[in-house]
Amino acid sequence: MKTLIIGIITALAVSMAPAATAKDRMPPDTKRYQLPECIGPCAQYYTKRAERVLRCVAWRESSMRWELDGPYGSGSFQMIGSTSRQYAKKLGLDAYADHRAYLWPPAVQTFVAYAMLNPYPDKPGLEGMQHWSPYWATTIGASTYDCSDA
Repeated sequence: MKTLIIGIITALAVSMAPAATAKDRMPPDTKRYQLPECIGPCAQYYTKRAERVLRCVAWRESSMRWELDGPYGSGSFQMIGSTSRQYAKKLGLDAYADHRAYLWPPAVQTFVAYAMLNPYPDKPGLEGMQHWSPYWATTIGASTYDCSDA
């Protein structure tokens, strides 16, 4: 009986706990878990918020493993091949466009991810958040968290 009561109390405590947010799930703030610096042509897509969102995405999608190649995405940001190819070409990175993102250097993956997240840098907001919407995880039966509030 005592075990049953403890189990019920534990279950209630867990179910009543607030849901974790992206801010609760950020990678450790160490050099290993930093994104490559966004300089040169990449800088036009950079904002502090975009950096926070992309760190969250890279942590959520791959634990920031640049070499990860999965069935649904590739690289640290788990970019879909057709989308990453389109953005690589748009950015003049034709040498990378015909290869999956996990084969790209981290700086190239990051540059493309910034451009995908912030495709209209002159407009406020991050217009490309749909690329990493938690909705996509549900289409394959997975659950995840939203990085838009990072």
